[in-house]
Amino acid sequence: SKLSYAANVTSERVLYAAVTTSAGTIVYELSESQNFLAGITARVNGSVQVQVNAGDTMVIQTLQGSGISLGLTATNVATWFEVSRVSGGAAGTIGASESVNMSAQDNAGGATIGTSNSVIPFAAVNFDSNGGWNTGTSTYTVPVSGKYRFSARVTSSATASLTTMQLFLNRNGVNFGGFQGLGPGGTSISMQISDTVNCNAGDTLQVQASGNVATPTSTTDGYTTIAIERIGN
Repeated sequence: SKLSYAANVTSERVLYAAVTTSAGTIVYELSESQNFLAGITARVNGSVQVQVNAGDTMVIQTLQGSGISLGLTATNVATWFEVSRVSGGAAGTIGASESVNMSAQDNAGGATIGTSNSVIPFAAVNFDSNGGWNTGTSTYTVPVSGKYRFSARVTSSATASLTTMQLFLNRNGVNFGGFQGLGPGGTSISMQISDTVNCNAGDTLQVQASGNVATPTSTTDGYTTIAIERIGN
């Protein structure tokens, strides 16, 4: 990026340009602070490489300490901002050989598994290569078409009268894989399932479960997990 201020800068620092998040947090400095003499046009410029996920925002901000308001120079090429994707496939695509994967777990536990199918939350993300996992909705949005291995493990807390639980893998609101766990009542039930599913970009994946009585998920770390991995075209 390059930013040019009009030629009314006093002998004072014009601080760096920076890339910030949508929350205003500076994540990368583009240039160091510079001193400029009064009456000249002040310029700051620089570049940086940054790892971002789909949906991230980038903003260029500047700060200066002259004590007066400065305007940007009214010249077409004096101020500009450029973003280029420098790894992987073409801009806006994911290459066929690139890895697409995510893993998360429910460390807190206590989420209710109802008597009808309930979406299982996985708030603790271990990794998510393409930013497809939404912790708010517990939904994975497929970033690129292909065959995906979809695995999940759900464990209940010990609950009186809990004798049956079902675990389902769900794509676009429809269950495509299921597993039933049985117990004597008064103990926890743990279920695990893995299946391969053909997905299109934009498809959504969820884990759902139900029981013969409502029960909370286990509070033990690692007992309720999800993993999704693209394994082919």
